Amino acid sequence: MTKFVATIGLFDKDSHKLELDPATAQSLLNNEVARRFDGATVYSADGVYKHNDGSMVREPSLRVELCYTTREAAVGLCQWAKEAFNQESVMLEAIEEECDFI
Repeated sequence: MTKFVATIGLFDKDSHKLELDPATAQSLLNNEVARRFDGATVYSADGVYKHNDGSMVREPSLRVELCYTTREAAVGLCQWAKEAFNQESVMLEAIEEECDFI
């Protein structure tokens, strides 16, 4: 089975800063995930990267883990998040693994 993991940065692509507080962003994302899927794990994370000028950036981010779904459905969520949070891109990982509820 394929597990999909979406990582969504929260800095606005135009202003390069936080335009929506992380708790509100997570609430919006939780609602959209619940509308689209039977279940998922949503949690906060810190993105860290360097700009071309060498300056370090720490960006509040959200991650969504999705099992028992299709790539098309995961991409659909990423497209929604890209627009909803005004992102340049959203990272989507596809990981082959076993997943069971016991």
